[in-house]
Amino acid sequence: MDRDALTIGNEMSSQIIQCPECGGPGGKSYGVWTSPCDECEARSQVPCPECGGPGGYRFGVTTAACEPCATTIIVREAARKRQAEINRWASDLGEKYSQATPDGVPTQLSPALRSEAPRIGMTGPARAGKSCAMACIVLAVPLQRYAWVATTRLRQTSLDARQGEAEERNEARRMLGIWARVPLLCLDDLHQVTYSEAFCEALFELLETRERDGRRTLWTSNRSLAELHGKIARESKDGHRADAICGRLAQDALIIEL
Repeated sequence: MDRDALTIGNEMSSQIIQCPECGGPGGKSYGVWTSPCDECEARSQVPCPECGGPGGYRFGVTTAACEPCATTIIVREAARKRQAEINRWASDLGEKYSQATPDGVPTQLSPALRSEAPRIGMTGPARAGKSCAMACIVLAVPLQRYAWVATTRLRQTSLDARQGEAEERNEARRMLGIWARVPLLCLDDLHQVTYSEAFCEALFELLETRERDGRRTLWTSNRSLAELHGKIARESKDGHRADAICGRLAQDALIIEL
């Protein structure tokens, strides 16, 4: 046998791959994965478990879907994971506001539903429809990523991030990071908490980060922004902190006072 024929024969021999199903020749190599020979592959073809049509494929005890159904499954699973993430962020919206509609929003607050301002603040008495309006803004965009945070929870989380046990600190810092990055943050009842020095610092940092990154923030308060400023200055004993926080709340904001 001449040299060329020997080389060709060796090349052909080196290309013979063992079938992973029957152990005979005819397997096909795709990088690190080897598919069965044609005969085993034909036996492995079964009805698709999704649509019942041809194109399903058996891998041991597992049956894979046909290609169109596999694509649908991938898209569906991605949507499921995204919705689970949204639900985790939105868990504090609660049943009370999860079905909110514009019908429950007073006329004075209706401009907030149409506004695209980077910050929207709504102030006025309790049960005036402020939180309902905020929920309508959230629900107006399907699959919107948002976080609904009662200010009491924000204050406690900021304290845990400083003073909690190691596990509490890590979880609190993780949540503060989520609230800083989520595209839409809803801060409910800003007047409800005591504004300590530590909380003022955490709130300002959160608002400053969101403004810098161009992320939208909505907020409500039972007191006007001027009254909120006085409360922050009085409780933190620092008028400059009150200026900074209220300045961030009002920056490029639509503020509606009832």
